[in-house]
Amino acid sequence: MDGKMNIDKQKLLNAIVNASGKKINKNAVNSAKSGDVSALVDTLDAEDRKKLRMALSDKNEARKILSSKSAKEILKSFTGGNNHG
Repeated sequence: MDGKMNIDKQKLLNAIVNASGKKINKNAVNSAKSGDVSALVDTLDAEDRKKLRMALSDKNEARKILSSKSAKEILKSFTGGNNHG
């Protein structure tokens, strides 16, 4: 297996919009669909942006977060249970 997951991007975007309290505008969603997630990140408050950037810049921290039970459940819901990793 190649270790890649097939994530339903629309489900992911819907979850992000819902989690944000629907504060994310259509431009941010359209940018994310095009591969530019910076507009989505910009919708976070300053402290959350800082935490996200720190977590993503530290491989060990990112690995720790992604290996958590919660993250695995979220990824499973986006991939329809087809987790090949």
